Amino acid sequence: MTLVLIVTSQTLVATVFNYSPVTSRVQPTAPPVTLQGIPTTYCLLLSRTSRGAIYYTDFEQYPPQGWSANGGAWQNTTGYKGSGLSGSDNNRGIGGASQYYYNTLVSSYSSLWFSVKVRYTSGGGYYGLAILDSRVRSMVTIEITTGGSLESWSYINAWTRLYSTPIPNYNSANWYVIVVNYTYSAGTLTLQARVYDVSGNLLVQRTWSVGFTPGYIALEVDGVTAVFDDFIISVSDPRYVSFVNIPAGYSVEVWDNLGNLVSSGVSTGATLSLNVVSDIVVGTGTDGRILVKGSDGALCLIYTEPDSILGDDVYSLVLGSLSYNLGANRTSISVSATLSSSPTSYTVVAFLNASNTDSKAYYARLVLDTASSSLTGLTANIALRSPGGYSTPIVVVNGVAQTTSTSFVLLPTGGYVVANLTGYATAGSSGVLNMLLEYCSLGNEQGVCVYYPVTLSYRA
Repeated sequence: MTLVLIVTSQTLVATVFNYSPVTSRVQPTAPPVTLQGIPTTYCLLLSRTSRGAIYYTDFEQYPPQGWSANGGAWQNTTGYKGSGLSGSDNNRGIGGASQYYYNTLVSSYSSLWFSVKVRYTSGGGYYGLAILDSRVRSMVTIEITTGGSLESWSYINAWTRLYSTPIPNYNSANWYVIVVNYTYSAGTLTLQARVYDVSGNLLVQRTWSVGFTPGYIALEVDGVTAVFDDFIISVSDPRYVSFVNIPAGYSVEVWDNLGNLVSSGVSTGATLSLNVVSDIVVGTGTDGRILVKGSDGALCLIYTEPDSILGDDVYSLVLGSLSYNLGANRTSISVSATLSSSPTSYTVVAFLNASNTDSKAYYARLVLDTASSSLTGLTANIALRSPGGYSTPIVVVNGVAQTTSTSFVLLPTGGYVVANLTGYATAGSSGVLNMLLEYCSLGNEQGVCVYYPVTLSYRA
């Protein structure tokens, strides 16, 4: 109780105030957006570990280096993808036909594969592949006839037909892929030939033997004009690109340099072999990309081939392991990860997962604090992925930030956003990215906004 005296010019008044005790209690409320645990295993690096091809060309330029004509008129033309090689018979080669051969002896190989994609243009007769002897005087052919058969002939002073097999639903306007492998022992050449359509479907195959010693691999036209593309000579099977160390459930996609998906498949945990018969010298023989995706379909790694992707290539995946710590109330995170040191293999690290448990949606973005960050050797894109798609990225090139924030993405009720870093760093470098996850009640930084600290440390 308190006694208060109030003095006026007229009267002295005494007033008594009674205060009742008040009890209050504060109930903490969990934040509506919290950071969740993230996968600790990720795709670190993809590298090519072997190549069986001893020669390949997509005939993008004429004349191709190291080739010789034995009769015929040969020139550059439109191919299956990009340019190709057109050959017209003039009866001046072996057996009155015309050959165009890779002028490097293959007689030292006891086993060999070779393939070409071919399409008929005009005339009547034969077009395909041939094996020449070392003196370029005799040969064994593996050809498609304009009558719609796969045939093999030998010319050793005279023509002898070795076999003829019809090609189902032959169409002279179509491209076909001829794949041949042979073994050679004690003067006997044993061959197996297959013909595929450009979707990779096997149409016909045949095995036979002939007494012959191989010298050169050639293209051959007899009575016709035909176009050739995707030529390869290899010591292993060029119908497949193989991948090892791909976890079960992960998928791999092979893309050409023109943006076309060539082949894809899902790993069972064993070696994954993707059929590339439709495009053995992928694309136009340069570049190309390989994408590895996790079992959830999220992008795990981007590999850009520095020269070409070929059938018979073998690639190996290296997995990385990251560590992280979530802060109090799951409103901050610190992550440490190793990045690829190769500019051809971009590591994809999912370093943040924010979920929304509120009854309303928010808008989220990442902001990079360049003043406190060290970006040594880093080239990367950093973006947010939500159920609605990707934000525009924070871009870092050679250790310099080109942009410092992503665009806003919707963080829906009961939904999530994931932050990915996609890139590499120079070998031996290390750095740290200090960022803020910003989420707001309205778009474009309107309404109430909240900031969560995010730290990503890297090394390569």
